Amino acid sequence: MKTVKEKQLVVGADFAGYPLKEAVVAHLKEKGWHITDLGVTKDSDPDDTENMFHRVGLRVGAQISEGIFERALLFCGTGTFVQLTEN
Repeated sequence: MKTVKEKQLVVGADFAGYPLKEAVVAHLKEKGWHITDLGVTKDSDPDDTENMFHRVGLRVGAQISEGIFERALLFCGTGTFVQLTEN
């Protein structure tokens, strides 16, 4: 399992949460974190329904429930984020 102690996180966002996710990820990388991004990227197709928030959330949540990552961050257009943790 990729743990917080090892500075490993999985993240995701839909198009509306993309700018906030990018800012947070840039900050975390400056602090030495290793980020796996399963959401929208700058090259993502805005018409791709796989990048809708609920689908991104399922992909990221599966990483937690399957024990691949210990923690995750999800971002949406409201300017809030969800932190997922194992347990």
